[in-house]
Amino acid sequence: MTKRLINAGVLITLYLVFLAWYGGWGMSPMTTAEVEQYLANVPQDSERVDFLDRMRKLGADDDGEEIFMLNLNRYKYADDEPKVGVPAAYQSYGTSVIGMIFKNGGHPIYSGEFFTRLLIEDSDEAYWDEVILVRYRSRRDFLAMVTSDAYQEIARDRTSGIAHAAVSPTNSTVNLAAPRLLVLILLLVPGVLFDYLLRRKNTRP
Repeated sequence: MTKRLINAGVLITLYLVFLAWYGGWGMSPMTTAEVEQYLANVPQDSERVDFLDRMRKLGADDDGEEIFMLNLNRYKYADDEPKVGVPAAYQSYGTSVIGMIFKNGGHPIYSGEFFTRLLIEDSDEAYWDEVILVRYRSRRDFLAMVTSDAYQEIARDRTSGIAHAAVSPTNSTVNLAAPRLLVLILLLVPGVLFDYLLRRKNTRP
């Protein structure tokens, strides 16, 4: 019985640790001073004025909750590469940034490439190559990521591979892609199996 209780206790503890990390338990909304501290790491030049203003607005409305970032991208190719698929520069950016996103409980919800257009005006401004929806644990995590030195290093690859982008933060009203249930199942399966083996061992004559 003692081993079974320990097994159950370990599973519950692991799941609570995951929930605390994934949900950012204890994280408070950013203050104005904290927002400015993050933005101080970004070069303060004329090319980034709009970016800095938008990041201030994002931080000013912080409620401490998770956000879902909708990304619409139109690709830009180098002169010497085929104009098909994902540009090499943007692939390099994606490979690097995904680790930064996962680090603090963020993850893609959906990613896909457009193959045609329906019910929209037929113009270049209405055309996108790719849509990505990414979950971030909080606005703080997003702001900390995009103002970090590591992100500044790879942002050049994004600029080289994207001709135009629309990035919009959203709040969730319905989200069926949260991994909380999946992680619970992944913990329960080996836990229940181990408990079953313990019970069999204890009931053997």
